[in-house]
Amino acid sequence: MRAIRGLLPGLLLALALFAPTGCSDRVETAASGKDSTAVYPAKEPGGVEASILLYRAKSKKSGRLLGADGPFTIKEKSKVRARITLENADALAERGGMFHLVWVDPEGKEFYTKRIDWTPEDGDEITSSVSAYPGKRDPGEYALRLYLFRELIAEKSFLLETEEETAARKKAEKAARSKSSKKKSSKKKSGK
Repeated sequence: MRAIRGLLPGLLLALALFAPTGCSDRVETAASGKDSTAVYPAKEPGGVEASILLYRAKSKKSGRLLGADGPFTIKEKSKVRARITLENADALAERGGMFHLVWVDPEGKEFYTKRIDWTPEDGDEITSSVSAYPGKRDPGEYALRLYLFRELIAEKSFLLETEEETAARKKAEKAARSKSSKKKSSKKKSGK
């Protein structure tokens, strides 16, 4: 017992010295990535990275993604969809990867989590979606967080707004475009 007590201060010191460094494979500060995705890059080159694209729907005619990156409107049968593109996914070829897609509400509470046990055959894209129905979602800033082996690798925020807020925003955007085009046409007429 005395031997264990003698070792205890040394063990506690070792824990205190090494605990803050952690075993994270990622930097702790997010960088702005593709599509304004907050990315937590790998510390070593060649690590798995990801970009997140949020959208409302996919056009049946053209295949284009509609309503990319929002804001998104809360209404019946409405969804926020995510397409996550993995980079350097081949780094997981031997063991595969466990991803968690965590959808977070304006209060920071997780309201939906999707686990994906990824294999190389799955390709370099992951998809997910959540409903944006009235009564189920409130207006505010939401987020989608992507974890690889329980380590945050990317995050994307998005805005959910009411139909009234969407109508007011679109009206203001239309007025701003109209005002901008009037300025351009008056400059052309005056020869500037």
